[in-house]
Amino acid sequence: MLVLIPHPTEILKLRKIQSQILKSIAAGCKKRENYEALGLYTSLPLWIPLPFLDSLKNAKIEKAMMTEPTFFNDRICSKVKVFYDGKDEESELILVKSLKEKKIPEVPLDFSKDFPMEFRIFRLGIAEKLSENAEAISESIWVKNGR
Repeated sequence: MLVLIPHPTEILKLRKIQSQILKSIAAGCKKRENYEALGLYTSLPLWIPLPFLDSLKNAKIEKAMMTEPTFFNDRICSKVKVFYDGKDEESELILVKSLKEKKIPEVPLDFSKDFPMEFRIFRLGIAEKLSENAEAISESIWVKNGR
């Protein structure tokens, strides 16, 4: 599967956002047991799946924009709009997930200064599943402001 791999600078920002989300949820839970019962974890790797693109060489992405994180039952994710070849498609990046598939309580989050996040420099890669819990990038190319 083709994936968009954000630049390391953006990955660092996303890791900080993941941490802030977990802290906000923990602060919103009245008891520690309630927080621990959710079984929350940050999703890694921070690769954005691009199922609508089929080839690394032919993918001509003009830009990619990510929206503010949103609560969806057992996960918190951001929508990513990818513009390519005069078209636009949407994917999502899961930031936080519940291991126990429980509904995550909605808490106020304010990331207005961080979003929308535009990816200007990123890698496109082919992700291969090595085992149930392991994936790797077999081939990748760098993209700067589209190509």
